[in-house]
Amino acid sequence: MAAAAGLATLTVIRNEHLVERAATLGARALAMLGDLAERPEIREVRGRGLMLAVEFQGERASEHVEHLIRRGLERGLYLHPAGVRHEVIRLMPPLNVPEPALWDGIGILAEIIEEVARVRS
Repeated sequence: MAAAAGLATLTVIRNEHLVERAATLGARALAMLGDLAERPEIREVRGRGLMLAVEFQGERASEHVEHLIRRGLERGLYLHPAGVRHEVIRLMPPLNVPEPALWDGIGILAEIIEEVARVRS
C-alpha cells in the first residue's frame, strides 16, 4: 500500500511538473522577499524551490520570530520556526499551492515583518 501511494505521488509530481513549478514560483517569491534582506534585523533571506527562509540576527532574533508566528496566525498565516535558537522563519507551502494564496502569504509575511520591526525596535 505504501509503495502504491508513493508511486502515485511521484506520478502526480511528474505529470503536473511540480518540481519545475516550485523552482519558478520559489525564485519569484525569493525576489519578492529580497527587499527584506536590507533590514538590519534580518541576516539572510534564502530558499530553494518553495522552501524559503528568513533568518533574523541579534539578541532579539528569537523574540522577533515568536512575535511573527503569533501575528501570522492572527492573519491566517502559519509560519514555522527553525534554526538552533529559533531565529529563522521557514516557509514550506505545498508544491501545488495556488499562486494567489502564495502571493497573499508572502505579502502578509512582509507586512508583519515590517510591523514587528517597528514595534520591537
